[in-house]
Amino acid sequence: MKRHLTALILRTRGGHAFPLVLAQVETMTEAEATQWYRLLSNLKDDAESDGARKGARQPWRHGGF
Repeated sequence: MKRHLTALILRTRGGHAFPLVLAQVETMTEAEATQWYRLLSNLKDDAESDGARKGARQPWRHGGF
C-alpha cells in the first residue's frame, strides 16, 4: 500500500515537490498508509464529482454553447 500511496502523491500536481511527505510514507505502517491512501483518494474523487456537478449547473462557464 505504501507504493500505491507514493504513486498517488507523485500523480498529484506538484507531487515531486513533497520530499518530506514521501519520506514520511516510508516510516508509516501499512495500516497508516492504507488510511492515508483512502483519504487522499476520497478527496480526489469528491473534487472531481463537485467539479462535474458545478459544470452541469453552469454550462456557460465551460463553453457549453
